Amino acid sequence: MDARRGFQRRPITPDEADFLAAYVAPERAWYIVPVRAFWPANHLSLYPQNEKSEGKWEKYREAWELLGARS
Repeated sequence: MDARRGFQRRPITPDEADFLAAYVAPERAWYIVPVRAFWPANHLSLYPQNEKSEGKWEKYREAWELLGARS
């Protein structure tokens, strides 16, 4: 039996979560992205290896302050 049978991709909704935390291990980069910023998409593309990236999600790299963290 296929373990993926019945699997459906669906976006995380703002009713289910406030933030998505993504860690890109090879680059040691965290992204703290508000769900409302990407909803209703069901994926994000992150490019932390490009130091000069001005991509849509770069403003959320290491954005711990969104969670109330203090530096």
